[in-house]
Amino acid sequence: MDRAVRDLVALERYRQDPKVMQDPVFRYDYRTLKKWFRSTSMEPGSFGWICSLVDVDPQWALNQLRERLTGMFGSGIAPELSTAGSA
Repeated sequence: MDRAVRDLVALERYRQDPKVMQDPVFRYDYRTLKKWFRSTSMEPGSFGWICSLVDVDPQWALNQLRERLTGMFGSGIAPELSTAGSA
């Protein structure tokens, strides 16, 4: 989980550069990581599964992450992490 959060912070930082957003590999990695956080899957290794192991509500964790990222980068990322998606 810690690695995923650090990766998301790094990707958000690089996302600020328009040239980086043109890179299809960057965009794929960025979308994939955001999907992992929004997933409702309980498969081993999923965000929900990890949250259940440490007895943390996934929505609470997403809200904390959204607040952290909003404080660092502004409100542009908040809607993407505010609601859980499908697996």
